[in-house]
Order: sequence, then C-alpha cells, then structure tokens
Amino acid sequence: DALKESVLKMVIGGTVMGLTWVGICLVFMNKFQMNSISFWWMIPVFINLLFTSIQLPLLYALLKVKEDENILRIFALCVTLQTLLGYWFLSQQEIVLCLWILGLTAVLQTLLYMKVLSRII
Repeated sequence: DALKESVLKMVIGGTVMGLTWVGICLVFMNKFQMNSISFWWMIPVFINLLFTSIQLPLLYALLKVKEDENILRIFALCVTLQTLLGYWFLSQQEIVLCLWILGLTAVLQTLLYMKVLSRII
C-alpha cells in the first residue's frame, strides 16, 4: 500500500513537473529560435519525465529487497536500446523518433521494474 501511494504521488508530481518543463521548453525554444518547435515534439519528453519519476519509488523498493542485480540488468538493457536505436535514428536525422525511443525505453524500464517487484511482493 505504501508503495502504491508513493507511485501515485510520483505520478502526480511527475505530471506537474513534466507539463511545467515541457511548457517552459516550448516557450523558450519558440522565443529564442526563429522557427517554432511543435508541441508534438514534447510529448515523448513528457513521457520520459513522467515515467522516470514513477521509477523512483520502484527503485527504492527494489533496493530495499536487495534486487541490485535486476536493477542493473534492466538499466543496461534500456541504455543499450537507447544507445543503439538513438544512434541509428540520429544518423538518419530522425530527431523526433530518437525522442520517442527515449520515452518508450523509460516506459519499458518502468514496466520491467514493476514486473520484478510483482514477482517479489
């Protein structure tokens, strides 16, 4: 119950933080650049921020039950995916797809942490 409450608080906090950050970025990027940045570019950034904030109580719970190795395996998998796919998309000059890769790997990482926790709890 405490873990669910922490995750809920982080979802609320992550949503507020993510929307604020995306809004600030859009304002500054559109103000200081001659071209405008589409709001749709910021959706994967928001997803990344949200799911990264959700991971914090999950990581804490996993560390409490000494699941360090699983944390490192999941992290290594996601960083490898981000690096390989990000490099490929950036070499193709697909910046938006690279942002989506970052957001989707944050979702994958969160789901994998939840799966490990559900196996333990």
